[in-house]
Amino acid sequence: MTKPLSANNRRSLLFLAPKWTGSNGGDTVNRDLARALANLGFEVFVRVSEEYFEPESMHSNLIVNGLVPFPGVSLKERANLFRREGLPREVDIIVGHGRLTGGAAQYLQQQVYPTAARVQFVHADTGAMDVRRNLFGTREQLAAGIEESESHEREEVLLIEGAALTIGVGPVLTAYASKLASQCGNPPQVYDMFPGVEVFDQPLLSGDPKKINLLLLGRVDDPIKGVDIAANMVRELRGRGYTGFGSDGKPEVNLIIRGANPDTVSKITGKVSRMADCAVEVRPFTADRKEIQSDIRAASVLLMPSRLEGFGLVGTEGLGNGVPVLVSGCSGLGEVLSDPNRFPNHMAELFVVPMTGKEPTENIVGSWADKLMTIIDDLPEARVAAATVQSYLAQTYTWDHVARALGSVLEGLPRGSVSSSNINPVTLGFTTGLGGTQAGQSGGVVAKPYVPPFKSNDPPDSER
Repeated sequence: MTKPLSANNRRSLLFLAPKWTGSNGGDTVNRDLARALANLGFEVFVRVSEEYFEPESMHSNLIVNGLVPFPGVSLKERANLFRREGLPREVDIIVGHGRLTGGAAQYLQQQVYPTAARVQFVHADTGAMDVRRNLFGTREQLAAGIEESESHEREEVLLIEGAALTIGVGPVLTAYASKLASQCGNPPQVYDMFPGVEVFDQPLLSGDPKKINLLLLGRVDDPIKGVDIAANMVRELRGRGYTGFGSDGKPEVNLIIRGANPDTVSKITGKVSRMADCAVEVRPFTADRKEIQSDIRAASVLLMPSRLEGFGLVGTEGLGNGVPVLVSGCSGLGEVLSDPNRFPNHMAELFVVPMTGKEPTENIVGSWADKLMTIIDDLPEARVAAATVQSYLAQTYTWDHVARALGSVLEGLPRGSVSSSNINPVTLGFTTGLGGTQAGQSGGVVAKPYVPPFKSNDPPDSER
């Protein structure tokens, strides 16, 4: 049960986000973290650039504030978050997310809340994203991707400048955030945050045992998401006899993709079906959490074949439901699941495909097919492994665990002016599961990540 902070320790936070109802990773992290910190006793005010107020009952410490639209001004524009009406009179901490809301957070700190500390989240490796998207395009496309990535990365550095704390979502983005922070005149503290997981009862293994339903959630028009890897893997598996018609008892593999623009569902269905050499079901994008949850719980295996993924919340949603997943090793989640210091006894390695994200599709499809065969050839055992990981997540990585670890850091942020001219790197001490103290260093400081106490009779690999 969550134990709130004493009234004397409460600090007020202003979160800036495009949406409260959004389903992408940044919106989800913002919403769940805001709720978890409010549960701990922080006073949380969330300003969103949408005309919306959550209809469900809100926590007494949590206020979500939308904006009244003006004629000719779309609420989709980021600049709406610069508006001051309805904001609280004072706040201790302002939280911005990447390039989406980091600029507004920086502006409000400088113009409205000069004594507030500012926290800047890093949600994506902007230095690699556009390059990876165009890696197999024309020379001109690759050059344009490099130029755009460099521009976006320069913006990220400017947003981190003057922050008291920079948070990377998982180890990959924490390393990237540390690189960005090192380019600042006065590098801020950098903190590694594993996003919390909501845990549900594992769904029953139901349906036709001769059918394996593979689910991919993500923007199907984004080459980073690896739709081509998934489709060609299905083609490979069907070539190996996974059609449901053979005498060897191999089941039929089917691919379901959620995340298409409604106007392009028919076109993408044809394109992906040709890649897979079988009918693929393509569903339109939805922000409805109940629909997404229903998709996940109906899946045999959840796929995340991303060529670049800062973390990969989709994968943790699958594991939070006890559904077997298969994620790329170059994602933040893949790196975490493969780390014996975070997930002991190799409990999660079954669910990771090693890859760099730079391989041509034809060079990586076989590895994905091999790993998936290991799962679907003994799906009941794979579900046991998924339930083991799910149980470990429930003990160590819920939003309450994450908020408590981060909350202790937020409580230690300096009060008073935090402009870039006088900010000092924060020296943070970590106890009770957070490891030892790491003091400020030049070039950016990487806080030791939250690694839960070891819960096994066997020692970690590093001690064997």
